[in-house]
Amino acid sequence: MLFTLLLACNTAPRVEGIWVILLPAADGATCQATVTHNFLKGEVPAEVQEESAWQTSSDTTTSQGLLLVDIVASSRKGATLVQGDRLFPGSRTDDGRWVFNWMGSETRTDTQSHELGYDYVYDRVDETETTYSLVFDSDILTGTFANTQWADQEWKESDTWPESAVEAGETGDIPASSWLAHVDGATVSNTRIDSDCTTNDCVLAVTDDCSEERAITGFRTGYTTDDAYDHLAQTGQDQGI
Repeated sequence: MLFTLLLACNTAPRVEGIWVILLPAADGATCQATVTHNFLKGEVPAEVQEESAWQTSSDTTTSQGLLLVDIVASSRKGATLVQGDRLFPGSRTDDGRWVFNWMGSETRTDTQSHELGYDYVYDRVDETETTYSLVFDSDILTGTFANTQWADQEWKESDTWPESAVEAGETGDIPASSWLAHVDGATVSNTRIDSDCTTNDCVLAVTDDCSEERAITGFRTGYTTDDAYDHLAQTGQDQGI
């Protein structure tokens, strides 16, 4: 048993080196938007597509692109994939697949308030995640490239406020009309005098989630040192023309 384990360790494919990755053109990301709110006369409109006797179509085929990446191994189960000026830490899973991943995020909060009784808060969180999932076989690699973008926005604003809070105006800043339709055909808004929402604060939340995944292949180049990548990092071939 010990001999078998040692043999498996010694025969694991070598991943370090400079690789060419063939990246097919994206078919288009899959996106989903979720809207929640507490407006009394607002509703999330259903998408309506009108049929027409006149039909048009367009079909475009785009050639694949090429990426040069440098994989630097730090241990038997740890490595870093370098793509241009970007780094993707990775590790080898129990089934032999290497997963290189990075997630970036940004958080923003805007507030407005008046001592006489007006509060407005806008929160936004953006995240993006890129993942290379690769299987190495000698000088060939196969796997997937995945990219996900996620944005979460929430607006919260006092439902009513006194006229003396003149900076807030007669209609608040919450952008309800951009996401909601009025049940009576009017414009959805948060007005100073009327109770437009089910609680003391009007709330609107929007989440956008887009993701794509592409199958990729690649091969090891003849460059044998990491220094060579300094001259190759910004080279490649864009998709299409």
